[in-house]
Amino acid sequence: MNNNTTTTNNELLVNPKTVESILRLAIKDKIKISKESTQLTAAYLEWMIAECFKRMTKQAEIDEASEIGLEQLEKIMAQLLMDFMN
Repeated sequence: MNNNTTTTNNELLVNPKTVESILRLAIKDKIKISKESTQLTAAYLEWMIAECFKRMTKQAEIDEASEIGLEQLEKIMAQLLMDFMN
């Protein structure tokens, strides 16, 4: 992960408690979720968000758009998801 997606003291920008809540909603079983797994998931989510905005910015430049919007997200989302699934 690059330093642009974390704060200077290595705290995650995506709150691990929020990630844990989302995981609990998605996983209905009574499974213990370790602190390390929520932190790793939060870090991965940060990386994915940063990559998404990087691609949206590039797409806005291609589209000669004055701002990043839903149109750019729609154009990059399919490939982004495929890249992250591999």
